[in-house]
Amino acid sequence: MSRVNYGTVEVTVCDETYTLKPTLKAMDKIQSRFQEAGGLRGAIAACSGMGARDLAFIVAAGAGMGQREAKDLPESVFQEGSVRVAVPVLEYLMLLINPTGREDDDEDESREDDESGE
Repeated sequence: MSRVNYGTVEVTVCDETYTLKPTLKAMDKIQSRFQEAGGLRGAIAACSGMGARDLAFIVAAGAGMGQREAKDLPESVFQEGSVRVAVPVLEYLMLLINPTGREDDDEDESREDDESGE
C-alpha cells in the first residue's frame, strides 16, 4: 500500500503504483489548491474527509502528473477506496512539512549530547 523510501512515498491505486516525491513544485500546487482551507493544513484536513477528488489531486501533484494524465485518477481512487489511499497521502503531506525526515525530539537530544560533551 505505502512505503516511505528515501524521501518518497509510494501509493497503489487500482494496481497502479505512484511515487510521490516531496518537491517545492508539488508543495506549491497543493498549497494553492487548499489555500482557502489553510494550505497544507487544509490538505491534511481534506485527507481526513476522504474525498476521492482531493486525494487524487494530491497524488497527481506528488507524482508530477499533468491534468490529462490524472483525469481518471479520482475514479480510480474511489474504486480503490479512499481510506486505503489516504494513509500514504497523509505520510506524503508529512514529508512535505518536514522533508528531511528528522524529528524535532531527535534533534534536541543530539544537541543536548553535544553540549554535555558526550
